[in-house]
Amino acid sequence: MAELRYYLVVDLKPAGPFSCAELMSRADFGGDSVVCVVGATSADAWHRAADDPELSRRLAARSAPAPAISLVAPEPIALSAPAPRSAPTAAQPESAAQAAVAAAEPAAAQAPPQPVPASERLVLIVEDDPDFRALLEASVHKEGFQVIAAEDGRDAGQRLESHEPNLVITDLMMPNAGGYEFLRSLQGAGQGSVPVFLVTGAVLDTSTISVMRQDANIVQVFAKPVKISVLVQSIHQRLNTRRVPPTTPAP
Repeated sequence: MAELRYYLVVDLKPAGPFSCAELMSRADFGGDSVVCVVGATSADAWHRAADDPELSRRLAARSAPAPAISLVAPEPIALSAPAPRSAPTAAQPESAAQAAVAAAEPAAAQAPPQPVPASERLVLIVEDDPDFRALLEASVHKEGFQVIAAEDGRDAGQRLESHEPNLVITDLMMPNAGGYEFLRSLQGAGQGSVPVFLVTGAVLDTSTISVMRQDANIVQVFAKPVKISVLVQSIHQRLNTRRVPPTTPAP
């Protein structure tokens, strides 16, 4: 049976194909990586690596600690009375096991923070198209996030009075108050540091995006139509969260 090969989303673009072994050797590959089996054509062809049986098995094997091997040198034969052993000191661990623990402590202190449950983070969605707004709301809520939605910039500004989102997804061109006006209100509410994902059907050149980033904390720009799997993966990466299936329906 031929080995499966996969495409991998890297920097919001598909790359590959890669064999399983090649994926496992990548430092940027993990359970939350988005992959697609070569030749797959179904609607859910793109999926998380952790949801793929073969990749999930290999990831588990990759993360499993290797068995420790202890090499013990034989005791030399004493031809005379052995010299008394010195008492252990703070700088001289009493045993090899204690030495290993002491050596591991600095590494543990530098370990990256563990992802928090998505249910602990609030995402604000600002979109005037009711169908697309409902799709975004349901997709983000399905990952376990708390979600509030607004139909335009004015509505979103009012919601900022009682909510402090951890991330904002906003359209650019909207009636009443558009994306530009809303980003100004975000700063006025003292939440200008909240990361913003801009989702727009407008064609923006690099210089325009650079100017917009100076006015607001726009960290990513998605062109419509948006690939939902890439969007939610980007939210998890930005907020350092893990997926938690929601227990209540989307509001």
